[in-house]
Amino acid sequence: SSLVFLTFGNVLFFYGFLGEIDITFTFFVFLGICLLYIWWSAGSKVVGFIAGVVFGLAFLLKGLPAYAFMCISMLCPIYSQGK
Repeated sequence: SSLVFLTFGNVLFFYGFLGEIDITFTFFVFLGICLLYIWWSAGSKVVGFIAGVVFGLAFLLKGLPAYAFMCISMLCPIYSQGK
């Protein structure tokens, strides 16, 4: 029944089209978090700038949740450094 469900045209085209923006947003947020980690470890200003650009692109895709992920990702290393 799973294979029959996956072969429906509605599932292949319509639901895949709706999920594409979420996968793209997830890619940009994950890339931004990785770049923030590299920026925090290496201290390179270029990597920090690229992370900001990547989160800006994520903002263009979904809006304010991108900056929420960025702020939380920047607070985690600061919090863990204090311990």
